[in-house]
Amino acid sequence: MVDASAVGQLSNVRFVVRPYVGYDDIDVDALTRQGILFANVPDAFIEEVANHAMALILAGNRKLLPTDAFIRRGAWAGGGRNRVLSRWLPKVTAPLGRPANLLLAKEVTVFLRDPGQWSQLAVLLALVVVYVYNFSVLPLDDGSPLAAAMREMAALLNLGLAAFVTTSVAVRFVYPAPSLEGRSWWVLRTAPITLAAIWRSKFTIGFVPLAVLAEVLVAVTNRFLGVPPGLTAVFMATLLLVVAAIVSLGIAFGAAHPRFDAVNPAQIATSFGAVLYMMLCLALITVVVAFEAWPVSRLFWPPVAAGPLGGGESALVGAAFGTVTLLTSAAFVVGRRAGLRYLAALEP
Repeated sequence: MVDASAVGQLSNVRFVVRPYVGYDDIDVDALTRQGILFANVPDAFIEEVANHAMALILAGNRKLLPTDAFIRRGAWAGGGRNRVLSRWLPKVTAPLGRPANLLLAKEVTVFLRDPGQWSQLAVLLALVVVYVYNFSVLPLDDGSPLAAAMREMAALLNLGLAAFVTTSVAVRFVYPAPSLEGRSWWVLRTAPITLAAIWRSKFTIGFVPLAVLAEVLVAVTNRFLGVPPGLTAVFMATLLLVVAAIVSLGIAFGAAHPRFDAVNPAQIATSFGAVLYMMLCLALITVVVAFEAWPVSRLFWPPVAAGPLGGGESALVGAAFGTVTLLTSAAFVVGRRAGLRYLAALEP
């Protein structure tokens, strides 16, 4: 309140300005008698006050503040709290911590809710069953030299065949992953989540099932072939490296050649980028099988593994397996770096 008594104490004041409309609490006549000029700014803050008033009306009507507090304390379980997926998925991914578990849960949920993905997965699983069945009916038990040679050759090629089947699945499910983000990609990019965390979620959702598939394939088919457990262990270890490289390259190629306009995920898997990705993976598999052919034969093939390894042979075996490890690791690292770079430049 600026009344006459207060104005009388303003000995050095020349102007009084009220930066908004009302000035009922100011004695303008007293200011005039004191020789003090007065002015107000009636247009100030009109839009701000109106916006704030509307925001408060909406917040009160929709209970935004209580709802925000309710969500922040973790009391909201979502609209699907009674669904099986909503119950077990947070528990399975909880050990990963946030935001990794949330990203992984998103990837799994999107995949499981897409009927197109399920239909393609059923077809691929049927092909896998046929693949395993063919190994079970191979004529390898008649004791003939031809049967023995077929067994050894099939065992040697089984590594490449299992990796090829895994690559076929990766082309269908890993390669399209960046494109399937679609217009929702901007949500991830504007969220407080690092690009590395997004890459890890896509890698995990691709690597884990493909690694399980590859390991089961080689273990079951090697059992039908009567392969020694040592050779099966070598193949399973090699496949883990190969699958990691395949998934890493799949994310990179998928981000480098996106198809956001594709209606069906199968269209993405038949694009030009998918063909390039498939050819590179086949080249990698061929090189891996070529480097392991002699060491595996020398260690596990009876006609060749007739005696203990010499010093030079031991060095060659170690060099071959070391080269495979370095090659697959290099493919993984290159794929990861390229994937991060292309994901950063991805614009739906």
